Amino acid sequence: MKSVLKPEGIIRTNLHSFYERSNLFRAQSLFKRIGLMDGNPGELEIKLARDTMKALRNEVLPTLVPITLDSIRAACLLPLWDGSQSVISLVERWQQIQPVDPVTLEPIHRQMAFDQVKKILKTLDSFLYVILERSEKN
Repeated sequence: MKSVLKPEGIIRTNLHSFYERSNLFRAQSLFKRIGLMDGNPGELEIKLARDTMKALRNEVLPTLVPITLDSIRAACLLPLWDGSQSVISLVERWQQIQPVDPVTLEPIHRQMAFDQVKKILKTLDSFLYVILERSEKN
């Protein structure tokens, strides 16, 4: 450093503890996983990162407590491991996995399945286990 520093030069450093920067490290990890930091970020990557950060709600505190799902709910959400899914496709899957109400033995109607899937997704979204996005209307 001495070879590149002018005799009257100043070295400025910015020291932070790991705990102070943990949220930044989490954000960087997310952006790496979704491919925004594969190379030198361009305008598109910067815009996507900003839009993502703006979309996050302030009241969401990351949780270290895992959310448990019963086997029916987990099976309904399995396609999310392969990629984005529409809510309608998850509702249809719910109706295939659980076609009847276990208490009344009556068929699960589409609206009832939709309400159940919506409730699960809202819970998972509030803890950032899934990220919900609105689809473009045609």
